[in-house]
Amino acid sequence: MRFHTRDFRFEQGDTIRQFIKRIAIQALPGELAGCISAPPGEIVFIHCRAASQLCALSVNGVLDWHVECGQGATSRDGTMATALPDTMIAMGFDAPGGPEVLRPETVPVPVPGPDQVLIRTAYAGVNRPDVIQRQGHYPPPPGASPLPGLELAGTIVAVGDGVEPEMLGRKVCALVPGGGYAEYCLAHQGHCLPVPAGLPLEQAAALPETLFTVWHNVFERGWASQGETLLVHGGTSGIG
Repeated sequence: MRFHTRDFRFEQGDTIRQFIKRIAIQALPGELAGCISAPPGEIVFIHCRAASQLCALSVNGVLDWHVECGQGATSRDGTMATALPDTMIAMGFDAPGGPEVLRPETVPVPVPGPDQVLIRTAYAGVNRPDVIQRQGHYPPPPGASPLPGLELAGTIVAVGDGVEPEMLGRKVCALVPGGGYAEYCLAHQGHCLPVPAGLPLEQAAALPETLFTVWHNVFERGWASQGETLLVHGGTSGIG
């Protein structure tokens, strides 16, 4: 819903405040309702998605409160869109080896740092570096997650300092230094790409690493053009 104070032609000057207050009391839990107000003359947007009971209120386009009823809330200087679990399931391994060494484990949900976002993973890509890492020949870079997984697609559920709050709730695909084989994964905000309209998330998960590797090597370095033939040795790995 979108309203402006000029839409309320009453003598009482705080009509818009009363309207927002009433909506806040209905939509927001407990003490949060008392925190919401908007000065007369400012455009106010109120968004609700009944299916998830996810509500947000913004003043002049700036996210002020983002609430999932019954699960917690954050202010504009917070980092979480909804209450997140403390732990998650990830695919890791204790010792290098074949695919049989992979097993689910319970690990803490990572917290985004400056310029980072936390993505709820929908799909993770499978790449040759993941296999080599599992075999013990491709250690993650310093500071990166020890979990495999270099690309994924999902929804941003938390942001760190320096990230616009509007990033919350966006569906993205991302290139990461590791950690994609988990329910939640950290990514640098500059390494996130919007999911193209109509592209399923399971396909978007292959964009940041696999497809980009192919495009760069075949078209930007190899200058493949219309009518030429490309011979691919093998049916695995990125280009395969």
